[in-house]
Amino acid sequence: MNQFLNDYGLFVAVGAIFIFIIIIIVKSIVLVPQSYAVIIERFKKYKKTLHSGVNFVFPFIDHRKKAVFQIRSQSVESNRYGRHSQTLIDIREQMLDYETQKVITKDNITLKVDPLLYFQIVDVAKAVYEVSNFPNAIEQLTKTALRNTIGALDLDQVLSARDQMNEQLRKSLDEATDNWGVKVTRVELQEIEPPESIMEDLEKQMKAERERRAQVLAAEGLKQKQILESEGEKQFKLNIAEAEKNAIIAKSEAERTALINKAEAERQAILLKAEA
Repeated sequence: MNQFLNDYGLFVAVGAIFIFIIIIIVKSIVLVPQSYAVIIERFKKYKKTLHSGVNFVFPFIDHRKKAVFQIRSQSVESNRYGRHSQTLIDIREQMLDYETQKVITKDNITLKVDPLLYFQIVDVAKAVYEVSNFPNAIEQLTKTALRNTIGALDLDQVLSARDQMNEQLRKSLDEATDNWGVKVTRVELQEIEPPESIMEDLEKQMKAERERRAQVLAAEGLKQKQILESEGEKQFKLNIAEAEKNAIIAKSEAERTALINKAEAERQAILLKAEA
């Protein structure tokens, strides 16, 4: 009986050790999917960043850091923010679609602007430790940069230089977020909407401009027509003058030839008479 108990105890101990080893092995392996990263902390301090593939850590002393971000819903109309806590951090290019912003131009016209921003996390540790809730921080930066950029331009410049504004905003935000390990890849102003009264004035200006261009084209066409007609008439007169000139020359040449022939005939007649 004692032998049985000893064997059973040994079996339990070996089994417990085996299970413990399995647990250690399992906790030592961290599988990270493609396009994601994981932050590892040791004793509550940053240790390293794990990237896609099979990674090994020290069990029980190394722990995955939960990154907490507060991100507004992609539905702009809802304007609600959601709290996201996750150990897998997405390092793909991502999009932030902001609600419509009201900004004032240099000539004191209020515009409604819909900004769209694309970014990518290039340094995961900085994105987590250097700033609190970087998506919200980027949104506040975008609003400030938008006001500063459009506030330095008048309405005509804003409406005609959208690509330049997009690039200026991208550079400004990219520089500001560099310390956060975030790269701003694109900024797009989807809609720029002036007040309704300004829109009516712009439509009137566009209509007047179209009418002016039509008048210019009509005048240019008339001018070209008159030029062509004048050139045609000039060429016609030149042709007539050339023909008259040629006729006079031909007549003169014929008269000269007749005189020469007559003189030659008279000379021959005199010679014949003298010989006779």
